[in-house]
Amino acid sequence: MKFVIHRHSTVPDHYDLMLERGEALSTFRIDERDIGAFVRGERITALKIQDHRREYLTYEGPVSCNRGRVDIFDQGEYRVVENADGFFRVELFGKSAAGIFRFSLADGENCWTIARE
Repeated sequence: MKFVIHRHSTVPDHYDLMLERGEALSTFRIDERDIGAFVRGERITALKIQDHRREYLTYEGPVSCNRGRVDIFDQGEYRVVENADGFFRVELFGKSAAGIFRFSLADGENCWTIARE
């Protein structure tokens, strides 16, 4: 399966980590200040947002309705290592993001902590 991390230039600027899951991309918003910590494998908090279309795996350019622009920060393949209730683990094979990452449900439905193991 494939993944992509977009730098989304908008207000506020942020990054979107998208994991291919069937016909959609499961998407997690990462604050701009946290992307360095994420690629180093440090623990961060990300917000699970609406799924995106598969076209975003390769898309770079303006986002409709004047919602800024996206540029690919990293991309590659990934595999699911474990999928359980409240957490899952994936191995990312990207240029910047690589290794096994654990996604754990934090507060509420949409807040997740992510860290490399």
